Amino acid sequence: MTAQDPSLVLALALAEAEWALDTHRQAVALALADLGDIDLPDAAPTTDDLSQLVPLGPLYLARELEQAGLLPMADQVAGLFASGAITQPLGPTGELITRFWRQRRERLSGTERTAMLQQVFEPGVFDRALERLCGAMLALADNAGTRDAREEVTLDLALRGVRELLFQRSGGMVAFAAEDILAAVRDAVAFLRDPRLLAAFSVRSMWGLLAANGERTEYQVRQHVELANAGVTLLTWVARADAGQASLNAGNDDSARLFAAAQRWLMTQESLGTSPGTRPAPALAGAA
Repeated sequence: MTAQDPSLVLALALAEAEWALDTHRQAVALALADLGDIDLPDAAPTTDDLSQLVPLGPLYLARELEQAGLLPMADQVAGLFASGAITQPLGPTGELITRFWRQRRERLSGTERTAMLQQVFEPGVFDRALERLCGAMLALADNAGTRDAREEVTLDLALRGVRELLFQRSGGMVAFAAEDILAAVRDAVAFLRDPRLLAAFSVRSMWGLLAANGERTEYQVRQHVELANAGVTLLTWVARADAGQASLNAGNDDSARLFAAAQRWLMTQESLGTSPGTRPAPALAGAA
């Protein structure tokens, strides 16, 4: 697996997550404007059903960045800056930190984020389902253009399993939470990567800063960012109406990207040394 710049990986994941939320907002608006006669639903999920899953890609990004400690560290840094503990001049970045600190009561708290993320991505359940889906996807990647009915059925069942699991946990506050957390992530990254702030903590990169409290290593931080990037791609596909064997057997750039995301997700999970069945819940710490 070719190493990628974690900053680029995070930027790509954020861009894909924001695109997914924009798509979800437009789909909801169209659905409300197009309510007509009510018929008995088809057994297969409709486009409206699948639109409920669109915010879950961005929310998965939030889950992995929570595991990486991004927002808890941002809260800690903002609290230190507000208390005067950070004395180095930070220029315009100081204004970003001050605004982030003042808006802390307007965002979901760490406890609320944890509850939402555990509700949607239940530890020991969701990761196992996504692992099965990734394995089924990669089985098709090895077919060299030939069809295998058993592997295609396995994929369909794994995809249905992930969807049904997420249907039970989508709706309600999920879309709001995804937008709220993604906005906070954007604001946090804007100041956590500033070289002057990094120098104040004697670290070279934002990843080093996230590892500074000793709860995780810089390597683990980078791997969670890699998981976030792969997970956004996979869950965005799960929410698509054309997801399934046909889109993977197309042999185009999109299918290659999906196969790569499945491989990255599995390899990164393994590199973190956490099996899907035993993965811990996010550990939160932050400034009061």
